[in-house]
Amino acid sequence: MKVLTGTQMADVDKKAIHDLGIDGLILMENAGIKIFQRIKEIIKDLTEKDNMPFSYVLIIAGKGNNGGDGFVIARHLLSEGYSVKVYAIAEESEYKGDALKTYKALKNFCEITTITEEIKDELENDIQEASIVVDALLGTGFKGPVKGFYYDVIGLINESDGIVFSVDIPSGVEADTGKVNNIAVEADYTETLAAPKLGLLVMPGTEYTGELGISDIGIPDYLIRQSKSNVYLTTDDYICDLMPIRVDESNKGTYGKVLTIAGSYTMTGAALLTSYSSLKIGSGMSILACPGSMVPYYAGIYPELTYVALPETSAKTIASSASSMLIDKLESYDVVAIGPGIGVDDETKRLVSDICIEAKNKDIPLVIDADGLNCLAELKGVKLFNNAILTPHPKELSRLLDVSLDDVLADRLSMANKAADRFGCSVVLKGSKTLIVSKDAVFINPTSTSALATAGTGDVLTGMIAGLVAQGLSVYDAAVCAVYIHGLAGELAAKKLTEYSVVASDVMNCIPEALIELGVL
Repeated sequence: MKVLTGTQMADVDKKAIHDLGIDGLILMENAGIKIFQRIKEIIKDLTEKDNMPFSYVLIIAGKGNNGGDGFVIARHLLSEGYSVKVYAIAEESEYKGDALKTYKALKNFCEITTITEEIKDELENDIQEASIVVDALLGTGFKGPVKGFYYDVIGLINESDGIVFSVDIPSGVEADTGKVNNIAVEADYTETLAAPKLGLLVMPGTEYTGELGISDIGIPDYLIRQSKSNVYLTTDDYICDLMPIRVDESNKGTYGKVLTIAGSYTMTGAALLTSYSSLKIGSGMSILACPGSMVPYYAGIYPELTYVALPETSAKTIASSASSMLIDKLESYDVVAIGPGIGVDDETKRLVSDICIEAKNKDIPLVIDADGLNCLAELKGVKLFNNAILTPHPKELSRLLDVSLDDVLADRLSMANKAADRFGCSVVLKGSKTLIVSKDAVFINPTSTSALATAGTGDVLTGMIAGLVAQGLSVYDAAVCAVYIHGLAGELAAKKLTEYSVVASDVMNCIPEALIELGVL
């Protein structure tokens, strides 16, 4: 599903209205009806499932088309007998076009109160008493800091004890970037129109969005598909279409061989989580190359894995002399994953450099994570290749780019793009709404939970990516699939165990449930 900026959405709207002759008032009416229907569902859940009393819906409308949508919502709620109060940020004379038409229509149904300094106490009281507050103040064209009454009203909305529902985008969030300059509505629900907006899906905007819905308002899909956006929201259907097909007439060789170079004496678990996760997602064979002294320990836990005992340093990390052993047979593997738990001493850095160079020369798919990334950050000038992927969390990315963590957190998408360009490969920037970035496309992942914020879950993801590459997917497609399934597995684990109690092996063990949930089996 394509994700548009506010600017791109405005271009699509313009083409629908001017090129196709779809009246803008019809689009506004469709938007209002869809959101009215969604609010009805929330009211039903509130009164029937949650057994909460319902007072009224309070709609607060701005001067633009977002406000016009709010007037349509109010009219339909009133037509069905719901109690509604409406406030407008401006006098009728300040409204124009379709928003003015919907304002005039709504006057036949109820009083519209203009927000002034004199009635702010009344507005504050109504906000506190409303069961649902509808934010229809600022739309997707908004940029910059919030000023004047808009600032004051957003502050009052954020103090509401009721449900806050934003139309298209929470007021104060920039649709193009997700930036919040000074204040924004903290929505419980946001119903966006025609297509998801980038600002709803990237930090910090996504923190203000609440539960996101997407409503079709009658704009033809092909106009959205033809937009210049290369950003997509991952969906169930897309993942099901990408997943490798299993066939009856097959053997372990059919589903590929994963080589995982991982582990050290003080970080034993990472190697096992990565290697075993590649099997849980369907690879035929998983070979763990690790310090030789660790093999008996590992083999006693997971006999399904195959092992390569590597020479080790006095600290029981992988010695650089292991490079020749691995490089000689590198072409016998379908994908190499390197990094989890290997440490960052000088010998390890030489090993990482050797493997990166050899994989590039032989075009062997390469997944680099954890200490592999930390080693790479110190190996200045290393250039990777299209068949490689980096999987950093924000702190690791800051090391790779030699920038501050604050710089990464301030604009994750541009920083992930910068890393993809600098290293010449794809990048998975982990976190809420994980980003999967290549030179051609960006996928934003919707599956996530705070339960994944625990040691080892990144190692599970690395194994899942490698396991899907072994089965024939490109590293980029494998990352899109693995991130989605990994997030879903985390959600399923959290449902059973709570977000507090999930550990990485729980996520790994929920991979089968996630696949069943998706319907890919």
